[in-house]
Amino acid sequence: MDFSEHFQTLVMVSNKVDGLWQMYIGVHLGIFWLLFFMRRPLLAIERFIALIAYTFFSAINGKAMIDTYALLDNLRTDLLANFPEAIARVPDTAALMQSVNYGDRMPLILISHGLAWAFVVLTLAFRNQMIKAYQRQFPGHAEPARAAAE
Repeated sequence: MDFSEHFQTLVMVSNKVDGLWQMYIGVHLGIFWLLFFMRRPLLAIERFIALIAYTFFSAINGKAMIDTYALLDNLRTDLLANFPEAIARVPDTAALMQSVNYGDRMPLILISHGLAWAFVVLTLAFRNQMIKAYQRQFPGHAEPARAAAE
């Protein structure tokens, strides 16, 4: 693999990391929409299925991020070690590539995914109580289906 192919691979893997973060954020936007804008209580089975699906997504996404960051860091290290003459022609890029370490992203991913998982679990666990409290606080804001039936 020559310098150009190696660099293109590094950029492609970097784009994969971006895609994994975009997916992670997109899923959370969907979950927040479901949990905060859907006004009816969720059945226990619905909450259980949502928890299982979210747990699998979070684990798979987190593992993919950890592996992709490790690959990205290995590509960066290999690029610096195997193509010093090509890197020397772009000193600012070389300095940045030497200062960046993608191998330290595991704690960030574990913390972000763990905290988000705990937030989703707590929200699913207490969602129906949250809706009841909302309905007590704002009695005129009944769910649309119930309001239409009355």
